[in-house]
Amino acid sequence: MAEYAAPVWFSSPHAKHVDIAINETGRIISGCLQPTRVSEIYPIIGIAPPNIRRKIVANTERRKQEMDPRHSLFGHKPPEARLKSRKSFLRTTSPLKLPPDRARKDLWQTQYSGDRVDLSESLGPGHQLPYLTWKTLNRLRVGVTRCKNNMHRWGIRTEEDVSCDCGEIQTDEHLLNCRNMPVRCDAEDLMMVTDNAVAAAVFWSGVA
Repeated sequence: MAEYAAPVWFSSPHAKHVDIAINETGRIISGCLQPTRVSEIYPIIGIAPPNIRRKIVANTERRKQEMDPRHSLFGHKPPEARLKSRKSFLRTTSPLKLPPDRARKDLWQTQYSGDRVDLSESLGPGHQLPYLTWKTLNRLRVGVTRCKNNMHRWGIRTEEDVSCDCGEIQTDEHLLNCRNMPVRCDAEDLMMVTDNAVAAAVFWSGVA
């Protein structure tokens, strides 16, 4: 629904207002917290960012405009633009030359600045886990949790003491290295959802 008639309005400066609802839905699906970078949420939920999806939809329509005689704009040439603010469909799109799924992935890979090597339009590993474990796993993945240090910085925790039960400062990084945790877990474990990663998520499910 968020892409309906996108070729008409995808270049509008107001398009970003649609993204607010999509971003919030992504946070619900992944369980990630508000301070998490939006760019880190979409690889988890397996959906290319909305601006990329809209662009590919518009470029797909542009290909139809050039190739299909039945298209209402077939053979149409855009008039000379008089206002810089006017961004017509024919001036802001280019015919799509790849299959849409491949084009989305390529453009996503180009714009993504995170650590993931392979971006995929499918739910990330671990989605079959119970939701409480799944969202804790994702919070550990992106490095934004409800640890005591963060809760104090955000003004949610009033106590000055941000020490973990083990005595060290409880930060996002500490959650993976706490000596009270029965397993050892690193970033690769989290991405691959190893048994250690699941155990860590279960251990911190009431905290992170």
